[in-house]
Amino acid sequence: SPDGTKIVYTKHSELGVDIYLRDLLSIDPPKLLTSAIGAPSGKPNFSDDGDWIVYIDNYQIKRIRVEGGASQIVSGSDNEHAGIAAVNSSVLFTNASGALVRTESNGSSEREILAQESGSVFVWPELLPGSSKALITAAKDRMSIGSTGEIQLLDLETLERKTLIETAFNGRYSP
Repeated sequence: SPDGTKIVYTKHSELGVDIYLRDLLSIDPPKLLTSAIGAPSGKPNFSDDGDWIVYIDNYQIKRIRVEGGASQIVSGSDNEHAGIAAVNSSVLFTNASGALVRTESNGSSEREILAQESGSVFVWPELLPGSSKALITAAKDRMSIGSTGEIQLLDLETLERKTLIETAFNGRYSP
């Protein structure tokens, strides 16, 4: 979680994955939040305020409150989902054509293209503190990410990108 007090993880089940939340400040056992069915499934991520878990369930992006309850559909099944990132009221994800997209987490069909380039894919967004910038992987195609991937810094306000590391992929931030 953003404050470092919780972790969310998946555990394989017969039909997909179960998504658990563990409070690191408690001796209570992990709490089963929900189950995700089909492939891809799982890939849970906290919203930047720590109130929601965003995850993939049978090609749909969904969210559930950390307290549990009913899941809500954020985005339909036309997404590639090579990584997702939650930003309070919006979610970043890769669509089927390889573009990095932002949509509102309230289920709105409105989408904003953040990074798109002919002959490229943009995957694995990782929000940086402050949520105005993200690390992303840009590559020529999905099959060559390991050899053509670049870790880029994306300014979410201006949509400018800067290559930070060449021949790399799936960059992650650590304080």
